[in-house]
Amino acid sequence: MMPIIRCIKNYKIRQYLVPDISSGVTVAIMPIPQGAFAIISLMIAKALDGIPLDWVIANSNYNASDSNFSNMSSSVNATADEILAQKTDLATTLAFFVELIQANYEKFHLWVIRVGFITSYMSEPFISGFNTGAAIQVFSNQVPPFFGVDSARDIQGAFKLPRFYVRVIGSIFREINWVTTAVGAASMVFMYVVKRLNERCKAKVRILIPTELIVVIIGALVSYHLKLNEKDNVAILGTMECGLPKPKFPGFNQSSSLFRSSILIDIVSLSLSITVAKMFGQKHGYRELFAYGMSNMIASCFHCFPNATSLSRSTVQDSSGGKTILVGGFTSIIVLIVILALEPLFKPLMNTVLAAIIILNLKGLLFQVKDFKYYYRIDRLEAAVWIITCGTIVLFDVDIGL
Repeated sequence: MMPIIRCIKNYKIRQYLVPDISSGVTVAIMPIPQGAFAIISLMIAKALDGIPLDWVIANSNYNASDSNFSNMSSSVNATADEILAQKTDLATTLAFFVELIQANYEKFHLWVIRVGFITSYMSEPFISGFNTGAAIQVFSNQVPPFFGVDSARDIQGAFKLPRFYVRVIGSIFREINWVTTAVGAASMVFMYVVKRLNERCKAKVRILIPTELIVVIIGALVSYHLKLNEKDNVAILGTMECGLPKPKFPGFNQSSSLFRSSILIDIVSLSLSITVAKMFGQKHGYRELFAYGMSNMIASCFHCFPNATSLSRSTVQDSSGGKTILVGGFTSIIVLIVILALEPLFKPLMNTVLAAIIILNLKGLLFQVKDFKYYYRIDRLEAAVWIITCGTIVLFDVDIGL
């Protein structure tokens, strides 16, 4: 039985509906501007990448959020650059090939390419180190928009992060935008205080305050009325390409060149899926691998590129009070409405506000760095696994590190 059918049959409206809607709206705010960042930097995707309807139908983990993950986006962009300038067609074909591998994982265990064995080595130290390293990568991507400086997205390859910080820190000293930084800091302080208040009151109050949603609304209104983009050069989301593209089956002209890259992308996606699923628990019999494959196959017909679990959105979804997998359904509806009609409302949204949301919600993953001390006390070999995993992810990026 599809998880969505089982969920609807057992759905308790009074207990679940309000938290699910609140969480869905909160998470829906993130794919729109994050997807736009990917569009601007990769020039390949549509806003439709934020709609995980097929993921909702097949998935059983309400903690995980499926969309474009920054490391996955970079992998797709690098592959597209190597072959053609027609990035959209290549990215959608890649999504289809990734689906072919993912959708059949549970049945065939990736026997064709023999990479299923990697799941056997995903011990607790590996998962903790992987999540911490990936969280550091995601956190680093939010530093430039938080301070309003050059994003340094052209830096790629081994030892990317040290070179990235050399440039970004230099940019901060030379051209920091104090208004942007103040808005980001104020957003973060507000969310931290309200989240602490939510923690104290959640036993007494059934509906928690949607902090991220409030920050986004206030941030967009302040930016619009004070004209911060024009007067203080505060970076905003700006105009997005909206509307639903006409469905089109992916082309296979470059299939031989793309299949090798799709294997690498699938390994990254598989690792992200499994580590996040284990992080939120496997006791409910999750089916993410089937859901990922299904989402990529359908998405490939709508000019979308391969998706993977998003650490930032998953942590937001987990902390925003959702109760069931219908959170993703409400997220999809909100994103669809924005794509079709409400895009102008998000135009003044400041990038630093989104960066503040992501940074604050990554706090738990970043603090997993303390796990190294825990594993060191138990077994130095496990500590070595943790430090090697985290270190390689940080120094060589997710795909090369894996």
